[in-house]
Amino acid sequence: QDEKVVKTFFVTKDGADNGSGTWQECPSPDVQYHVLPETMPHAIVRESDGTFTFKRIDWTDRGAGDEDSAKTPSIFGQKITEVFTHKGRLAFLAGDKSIYSDTEDIFSLFKRTVMTKLDTDPIDVGSNSKMVLLKHTLPYDGNLLLFSPSSIFTIKGGDVFSNSTVTLDLTMEYPCSGLCKPISAGTSGVFVFENGNYSGLYEIYTNSSYVVSARNITEQIPCYLPAKIFKMAGNTTNNLICLLSQNDPNAIYVYNYYYTSDSKAQSAWHKWTIDTADKILNVDFIDNWLYLTIQYADGIYLEKLNCTQKQEDMELGFLVHLDRKLKVSGNYDKKNNQTFYELPYIVDTSLLNIVNGDNGFLLDFTKVDDKIIIEGEFQNLIIGLPYVSHWQMGTIYKKQQTQSGGSQTIEGILMLKDLELSYSDSGYFDVQVRPLYTVQEPSHYVCTCTDLGTNSAMLGKISIDSGLFLIPILAKNDEVNILITNDSYLPSTFSSITWLGELNIRGK
Repeated sequence: QDEKVVKTFFVTKDGADNGSGTWQECPSPDVQYHVLPETMPHAIVRESDGTFTFKRIDWTDRGAGDEDSAKTPSIFGQKITEVFTHKGRLAFLAGDKSIYSDTEDIFSLFKRTVMTKLDTDPIDVGSNSKMVLLKHTLPYDGNLLLFSPSSIFTIKGGDVFSNSTVTLDLTMEYPCSGLCKPISAGTSGVFVFENGNYSGLYEIYTNSSYVVSARNITEQIPCYLPAKIFKMAGNTTNNLICLLSQNDPNAIYVYNYYYTSDSKAQSAWHKWTIDTADKILNVDFIDNWLYLTIQYADGIYLEKLNCTQKQEDMELGFLVHLDRKLKVSGNYDKKNNQTFYELPYIVDTSLLNIVNGDNGFLLDFTKVDDKIIIEGEFQNLIIGLPYVSHWQMGTIYKKQQTQSGGSQTIEGILMLKDLELSYSDSGYFDVQVRPLYTVQEPSHYVCTCTDLGTNSAMLGKISIDSGLFLIPILAKNDEVNILITNDSYLPSTFSSITWLGELNIRGK
């Protein structure tokens, strides 16, 4: 606010200096009343031609009162930590206060009159129980949750949201990261907390007594997520949550979950690493697409990833697994009998895969200047960078059911003989068996998903098949590492593993 002074108090009917008229409410000449738009939040406006304009907002000045009758909103002189909307109001978090605009003018933070109290008046509320810095908000179950580094507060929902009904109640005492905004995940909410060099996630839920509580959904992996997570995005259709960390700038940490009725049947964690990227700047879901803003050596790119299940490319009947994938039509030079295409990004072409979109086979190519040249005519091209998928199998134990309905490990020496891996709609994978405490080289068992005498062995066709793959182990269960890897562009999906072994129970 600046120090302009209001001098008009009495307004005549004809606008003359003297005469009959009315007294009007106005700000006290002793208070600051004008809002400087350059120091307030700005707006990004979508224009009619599809472009966007970043510009200042015309904020409404103080219209009445002084510091006793209409106190200056807490937002002024404070650092704004979040801008959001709630109950038809433009809202802010600043310091230990939550500030809400007038409902009839969302760019007004001052009372329009001090003669009476209106339900539409701006709201400026803080906690009466403890002084904290408010960092984030999250709508949950009809209420509004406000997060500080150590506590979670609730503003109750209702038909009327006004100064006479609003309260900021302390709900839970849980740590919350100031870097990452909480998100909704179906009927629950998720927020990040810091734990030394690592991070974890709390899930907000409503228990059977209709009390809002939180549980740690990373207690099984306390040292997996790195510290300084700054972005979290969720997709409830495919039960996915993606996280970005400043300490691992080219990786996306992914949480898969699955509910049956009201219980969570599965929780799985994995990581996507983009080795060719300098930094992943942001991720967000729109429908089933994950949009990524990625910084490479030659610039910043907007890329997208389809998270829908059971996808196919063109008429191949399977999904080609490549990063920075392009599905394009080649430009055919009839005179030289060559197909060429110019890449939209700079990349080491020795790492590039070009797949024939008609039959799924890899194509040989050369690079001249900025063009990729293929001998022959090819219209349907799938171009991209291969990546490595791998799964480290956990230690196998023999368990038995307890009287309480749980399970416990049977103590003894378990010698594994074979594994039978069930795969579906797969084209290639490699199983590496590495014995521990020995100089023996790891054994590799490659599955090409091709069985002689079946349709999968037809020439001129990429084999995508389902079946069982037998893997010899011949090692003690806790003295072997089993790693499944796929570094090709072909898919691989696994449904179950069956093991065969001998268990020698120790005497008591």
